[in-house]
Amino acid sequence: MLKRSAYFLGVISVALTWGGGSGLAQSDDLFLLKVAPVARKLTVWVGNSTPLEFLNLERIRLQDITPYLKPGNNTLRLNWQGLNSNGDVSLRTQSGEVLLNYVLDETRQPMNGSVRFTVFLEGKQKILAARSSETLSLGEAQLNVTLSSGILTLTLNGQYLGDYAGTSNRVLQNLKRGTNLLKVRWKKDFGVSLPLGALELKNSDNTQILMWNTDKVRSLEGEETLTFKYP
Repeated sequence: MLKRSAYFLGVISVALTWGGGSGLAQSDDLFLLKVAPVARKLTVWVGNSTPLEFLNLERIRLQDITPYLKPGNNTLRLNWQGLNSNGDVSLRTQSGEVLLNYVLDETRQPMNGSVRFTVFLEGKQKILAARSSETLSLGEAQLNVTLSSGILTLTLNGQYLGDYAGTSNRVLQNLKRGTNLLKVRWKKDFGVSLPLGALELKNSDNTQILMWNTDKVRSLEGEETLTFKYP
């Protein structure tokens, strides 16, 4: 078990896309930071923005952080003091897509701690909000990730898709007809527990394309390359 005074510093990247132009303000969607009441004090830094402080929250807060994000790498750093409840801090779109979901748990994280994420925004295509599978286009699939512990890093056909923690959902693009390769890397977060969870890919008719879970994972860190067919 971790000592309550320990600190943790990790780097997590999430691949996002946005529409043409020089900034995210031109996007059709907003990026929101969702903060649950988890600590006496929670401070969030987004890029070079001034710190966003959340003190003794009694209810969930939503903060628009779209103006703080830019094309390329964006740092999202969390620092908490006096962890006193279980909850999550997540980055999502206004339309409901959950791009990053970090869960804080009194039994796993230290009372005072810090974690850093790198959010990568790739500027070739428009942001894809969470949509029903019926509206997916050719070459797209719905990714659903559910983790109760650990962090996954995904790469699709050589394209980096970022890291995932907690529960996330997004639309994947650029799948090709026939054989596709999805590389799954896993690593632990706080503590020494094995990663626990699953991921699923579905196509436009809601048919399951791929299902992977951690049932056979026996190491704290590792990787597996999955081969699947896209219709």
